[in-house]
Amino acid sequence: MRITRLIALVGLLALACDLGVGADGELTGWDWAKAIARDAVDMAYGEHWYVKGFGAVYLDITGDLYDGMSFPEWDVYYSDGSEAYLWVLIHPDGQYSIFELEGYDFNNLPLASTYDSEAVGSWLRTASRVYRELTGLTDDVCYELDCYYDEAYYDCDYVSVGLCNAELETLASVDLLPQTGEIVEVSF
Repeated sequence: MRITRLIALVGLLALACDLGVGADGELTGWDWAKAIARDAVDMAYGEHWYVKGFGAVYLDITGDLYDGMSFPEWDVYYSDGSEAYLWVLIHPDGQYSIFELEGYDFNNLPLASTYDSEAVGSWLRTASRVYRELTGLTDDVCYELDCYYDEAYYDCDYVSVGLCNAELETLASVDLLPQTGEIVEVSF
């Protein structure tokens, strides 16, 4: 019986490593952050708030918070259609803070989709591939992300990915349309 439990425990530990489980046993990708933010907002403010944008500093290429940094975070912005909006700041340990703000930081239109971790990882890989093909360099190690509805220019959801080196210096920015993957702009 003891051997069976040991084998099961070793199997679970191996599976956890394969899934990219973080230091405190949790994945730290967008699905994880979105669930924390949604629960926090629903509990404190009610379910009528919708996601109007999200982002992160800093992510690894898979879309999880970058563990080479002491202060990576997810940012999720909610609106109820008024001038008030909520900013939920989520740390790698799952702790969060909610800030009530006034005014139009971006706009108050909801995203067409709240997307998922797979989509976020795809955007990061696309940005990295574009950067590497254009420069011939492979020094991008972590990424900044912003996803929001761009009412002014594109009238659709918009993603901006900042590519950073190991010293957290910005190398480039790749902007794309998240639903099609179309590259809109690359800047250095």
